[in-house]
Amino acid sequence: MRLILMGAALLLAMSSAARADDVACVSTTFNLLSPNDKVCMSDFDDPKVPGVTCFISQARKGGWGQPLGLNEDPSNFSVSCRQLGPVTADLAMLPKREEAFSEKTSIFFKKTRIYRIPDVKRNTIIYLAVSSKLIDGSPANAVSVVPIMPWPSPLAEDAQPPAIGAVKSSRLSARLAAYESRAGHEDMTAPGTDRGRMARGLVASLLLAAVFAPASASAEPSPAACAPAPSSALLVNVRDKGAMGDGQNDDTAAIQAAIDAVAGSGGKVLVPSGTYMVDAVGKDRIRLRSDMTLRLARDAVIKAIPTGSKKYAVLSISGASNVTVVGGTLEGERDRHQGKIGEAGMGIRIDHGADTVTISGVTARKMWGDGFYVQDAKDVRFCGVVADGNRRQGLSIVDADGVTVTDSVFKNTRGTRPSAGIDLEPDEPAHKITNIRIEGSKFLDNAGSGIQIAGKRGRVAKVEIARNTFRGNRPLLVEDAPAVQAAAICDNRQVAHESAATEGLNAFADPVALVMHQNDCGEGRDPRFEVNRDKRKRPK
Repeated sequence: MRLILMGAALLLAMSSAARADDVACVSTTFNLLSPNDKVCMSDFDDPKVPGVTCFISQARKGGWGQPLGLNEDPSNFSVSCRQLGPVTADLAMLPKREEAFSEKTSIFFKKTRIYRIPDVKRNTIIYLAVSSKLIDGSPANAVSVVPIMPWPSPLAEDAQPPAIGAVKSSRLSARLAAYESRAGHEDMTAPGTDRGRMARGLVASLLLAAVFAPASASAEPSPAACAPAPSSALLVNVRDKGAMGDGQNDDTAAIQAAIDAVAGSGGKVLVPSGTYMVDAVGKDRIRLRSDMTLRLARDAVIKAIPTGSKKYAVLSISGASNVTVVGGTLEGERDRHQGKIGEAGMGIRIDHGADTVTISGVTARKMWGDGFYVQDAKDVRFCGVVADGNRRQGLSIVDADGVTVTDSVFKNTRGTRPSAGIDLEPDEPAHKITNIRIEGSKFLDNAGSGIQIAGKRGRVAKVEIARNTFRGNRPLLVEDAPAVQAAAICDNRQVAHESAATEGLNAFADPVALVMHQNDCGEGRDPRFEVNRDKRKRPK
């Protein structure tokens, strides 16, 4: 009898406790000794679409089988999904049909499947719930539709939080002031003292923290933020055209077929995750067309097949307009290049009158020449791009009107001269470079200058270089470009390293980081920062 009472008490305890995934339950009938009949509501966040939550109600019959889930009717449920926050997931990257929730999420999903079906054309996600129980030969089902809408910022424009950089700067000043106050009248920064070395190390570390801190909490937009939205719902997946993406087969023809299918429509070509080998040489290379977007998944790599050619381009935008390339990685073959001469192997080549081109969130690496190359083009934007480990330049601008570079990184350029992060250099007198803005970017550990401007062969004018960070070799080199105004090169920062003297085997000697901040914009030229050489022949 005692065992029976203990078992009944245990079942009552189980029945009174709500499940971990239950929001609330409402009793519909009252049972004296056993659990009541209920309708319970649960909520589940979509794991692949943050910002969308599905609410599910289900009838649970009372009785002693309820605590074990034995009385549940899988056909008696309803589903309602809603957008409750910003949705950043790309609907085009989601599978065409996929179970949104696994059985491990809840016992509910062992009997009811909820499928996520993206409707890219209407920017909507459909959630279809299907029961495992058949009623008159058909399963019970329910549908919920979530239109993806822009999500407003929770802060009003006049109530923005203080910039992170400003907060860190104030903390930096406070810490330095406190350190100086402890020093009293003693010279704490004298170079020949242990305290001097410690003080310089402290100052350097604090300055480095301030240098590499972002300017504000929202100052660095996502790479896709500068990419215009496709003007058409047409979407072509390169896999549907036969691309394998296995890192072995030649996918050039399949990718080009997808591009040709959306050319002129304003639609989008989708390159899912994978490694796509392409022929980057001559007429066979991939050529983007006007009025289209090429969208690469984050883990998608378009890789050049090794060649001995002195000239190639993984992607070519030649004479086209209104072209956008977003995301992914373009990889050259410098490690497996079959020749020893030439320097014109490019990641993206933009030329022959190309107009209104946006390159957003793209990484170009290991090119035999440049990560990105612009000649005879106008209105070109690079935002959030990365050029890494290229042989000649990160970005070459030879002849252009209107090029903007923002929030990008140019690093580890080395192999053949000039090895600059960005090189603005006309090749002939007819070339002209004008209306250039380089802002908020980083130039790290390039063998040449961070930014080089060389106007010996053509005119360079109207160049703005502001709020960038340089590390490694000299930040800027300006040669034969008198039309480049020094006042437009401002508010940049340089980080360098100075080795401290060892002073014997037992002395502490760490490299000291030196941070130089250029004059703020509007304060005039800062000759400490840029090197400006006007090469002129001396009179005989």
